[in-house]
Amino acid sequence: MPERTLNQKEDIMLPKSTPEQITLWEEIESSLNEEVIEAEADFIGLADEIRAYFTSSQVAEKIIDLTKGHQLGAEQTKRLSGLIKKIATQKIDLAELENYLARELNLTMDKAGQLNRDILNEIFGPIREKLNLGEEEQRPAPGGPTPPRPAPPSTAPAEPRIEGNIVDLKGEK
Repeated sequence: MPERTLNQKEDIMLPKSTPEQITLWEEIESSLNEEVIEAEADFIGLADEIRAYFTSSQVAEKIIDLTKGHQLGAEQTKRLSGLIKKIATQKIDLAELENYLARELNLTMDKAGQLNRDILNEIFGPIREKLNLGEEEQRPAPGGPTPPRPAPPSTAPAEPRIEGNIVDLKGEK
């Protein structure tokens, strides 16, 4: 009989999962849908500094203070945290945040508007420029004039220019 060496591959018998372990894995798999996995991947893809900001204890405390101040329940707090993560990964436009808050947290538009302002100031104020979120779209005051919108960029083709015997059709020079 040949001698076995430590480098030789051996068949290893893996232990069989218990019914409790199988149930636990099934629960974990059912709770992780594609949307959650994609959201986590987007969040992990943020710059280290931004991700560190949103996972800091200071931001967690600010969220808790906001939820207490606005009298939100545990489920609403969990949803708010998810909405904040979606804003950070730019899955939610800031102009639509108030509507998301009203719908997802089951708030009146007045309460959603107050929470919206607090979130933008308290959570996103310190890091707004790094996220390139820009300014929230101005909305007209009820009964007031509509603010002017910037004109869209011109899509007219550039005029061709002639330099010597070369024609610049793109107008890049």
